[in-house]
Amino acid sequence: MKKKKLIYLCSFLIMFVVMIFFVYYALQHPELSVDIPLKILHLLYLGYVVIMIAFLVKFFTTKK
Repeated sequence: MKKKKLIYLCSFLIMFVVMIFFVYYALQHPELSVDIPLKILHLLYLGYVVIMIAFLVKFFTTKK
């Protein structure tokens, strides 16, 4: 079980770091936008955050 907890934590940390780099890069290069409707883009961002939070919750709720 300890290995599963480690997988959930590593998954959360990797997703969090990727999110930070993405936001930093997007703020530095606003000219590199995509032609996706804004509602779909917001749904993709929301899905990413929900999955990231699910990994964190699973990490804390998984027994040792």
